[in-house]
Amino acid sequence: MDASPEYIKMCEKAVALQSLHKVDKSRDEWYEYIPRTDVEDMVGGFDWNKAILVWLPRQDQLQEMVGGYHEDEHQHVSLLHNFDTFLDFLSVPNPYHSMEQLWLGFVMHEKYKKHWNGEDWVDSPGFQYVQDAANFLDDAPVPLEGRIFDDEDGAL
Repeated sequence: MDASPEYIKMCEKAVALQSLHKVDKSRDEWYEYIPRTDVEDMVGGFDWNKAILVWLPRQDQLQEMVGGYHEDEHQHVSLLHNFDTFLDFLSVPNPYHSMEQLWLGFVMHEKYKKHWNGEDWVDSPGFQYVQDAANFLDDAPVPLEGRIFDDEDGAL
């Protein structure tokens, strides 16, 4: 489980995800306590009712947000295809340094069309155009000379 300062910041800035989540102290979940003031941090005055908690979603929770864990295997194939397309068009250098960060980036792209710029989640309208172009190319027919054949007669 990623609990790095970078992942905490990414989760804190993902306001849309944080607003969807209800704090449940009885469940096995990760939270990061953000002190409201330096004095509160020094004194250690932690109060569940007043604390600013940042939910740190696990990889399985992130995958559920974009359609993971369904009975339909076609749903899994579609999810993995979209994830693979997302990976193909990541910026260099890659801003994500753990699987949780990578899946959080994918969730933010799929649900909110945002990407991480190192400081905040920003709109990424151009990525949809690239993804649409990739989907178009995936559906294009493969030329005969580019196909893989199983036997000498040319049967697939």
